[in-house]
Amino acid sequence: MDIQGAFDTVLRNRLVLRLREQGWPDHLARWAGSFMSGRSARVRYQDTLTSSSPLECGLPQGSPVSPILFLLYTEPIYRLGNPQGRFGYADDTAILSIGDTVDETTAMASGAIDEMVRWGATNGVSFDSKKTEVMHFSRSKLRTAPA
Repeated sequence: MDIQGAFDTVLRNRLVLRLREQGWPDHLARWAGSFMSGRSARVRYQDTLTSSSPLECGLPQGSPVSPILFLLYTEPIYRLGNPQGRFGYADDTAILSIGDTVDETTAMASGAIDEMVRWGATNGVSFDSKKTEVMHFSRSKLRTAPA
């Protein structure tokens, strides 16, 4: 599952709280809050430059610390439900469901997706369903129709 606009969705106060909950030293949590404060953006199109607008949330693209802070911000995703079945890299998360039947694994995966979507709604994070794929692996051999 892909997080839409990953770095842009990080809420400053929530990141600081999350770092404190994870046990990071207070001075690092405060630094992260400061890192996200006082930012603004302008848009240039051809010869036109807009006035500066303050940014209320988001991590700067291109900063080497932004991916690390983003992963710390989304870390709770990997503790939902069955944490052994969650894997992530950058703004992508994979869910692994193991069961005896397709129905069982489908129900498990659906439950995990529902948990993540609820977490996202609470934390201002949306998942891009167009970038989500399902793969099913089975030990059963495929039966082909006779020619």
